[in-house]
Amino acid sequence: MDITPQQVRQATFSLTRKGFDPSEVAHYLQQVADEMARLHNHAVAMERMARAAKERLSALTGLGDPSEVITDADPTPVERALQLAHRAAEAVRTQARQDAQQIMAAAQTEAESRGALEAVRLREEIDLLTGKREFLAADLEQLEEFIAAQRRRIHSVGREMLAFAENVPLGVGREPRLDPDQESLQL
Repeated sequence: MDITPQQVRQATFSLTRKGFDPSEVAHYLQQVADEMARLHNHAVAMERMARAAKERLSALTGLGDPSEVITDADPTPVERALQLAHRAAEAVRTQARQDAQQIMAAAQTEAESRGALEAVRLREEIDLLTGKREFLAADLEQLEEFIAAQRRRIHSVGREMLAFAENVPLGVGREPRLDPDQESLQL
């Protein structure tokens, strides 16, 4: 039978000659009603706290109702706590594995991106060195042409000097030519 504090406060009794003092009974009923109200409010608050704890545990473990986890017929509170802790630890391990996989995937993507950037940098450096090589090859070709032109000029000047040296007016001072096969010089 459910009796509310309000029903206790409103309770009335018939008066008899040899009964209890009505004011004492009313005062006692008031105290009982107040205590019932306090206990009812405490029970409601405890139910709210229990629901909040179940929801928090469910959120932390990723499981539904914690009472569904228990498989024993009547586990002790310690056994129940251990079972819930085990389930929570398993959920944390699973989440850690998922996080590790995500971190590895992100690292792989970053490594590939850095590799691509490094390849672009190396391609640019190769292109720069190729340009320098082509510039130096053109420079070398110009130097070879300059050397060849200088050789031709030196040969031309040498022929002119030889012709000048051999062209002595009126045969004065002309020396006989030595045969290149002669090894000794005559003075």
